[in-house]
Amino acid sequence: MRVLVWLVAGFVMLVLLYVAGMTLAMAFGPADSYLAWVSWRVEATQTIGDSIVRQLDACRQRTGRYPSSLKELVPEYMGSIPVPRVGRGWIYRSDGKTFMLEFAVGDYEYPDSRFYSENARWYTDE
Repeated sequence: MRVLVWLVAGFVMLVLLYVAGMTLAMAFGPADSYLAWVSWRVEATQTIGDSIVRQLDACRQRTGRYPSSLKELVPEYMGSIPVPRVGRGWIYRSDGKTFMLEFAVGDYEYPDSRFYSENARWYTDE
């Protein structure tokens, strides 16, 4: 009987350690992994993206067009381009009149979150 109790207790402990490990990995794991795609990181990255969007709009107000790359914002509009809290980095595309700002974790840009200047809002695929 004691052996059975120890086996059950050991199994429960392993399950708890697994759950705790997965929770920590999702919260504090590498920003470019699927485990990092949790709501608080996505929302924090969108907030950072909003600051980039404001500077893109300021550049357009001043020059009459959106820049062709985010690097054009430095140093006049931003000291540096902030790092996203999740994803492999910023993906930016512009034709000068509109732009799309995106961050993604996986290959083929999925899952991702995109900001379109035409709609002025974020769209997130999960």
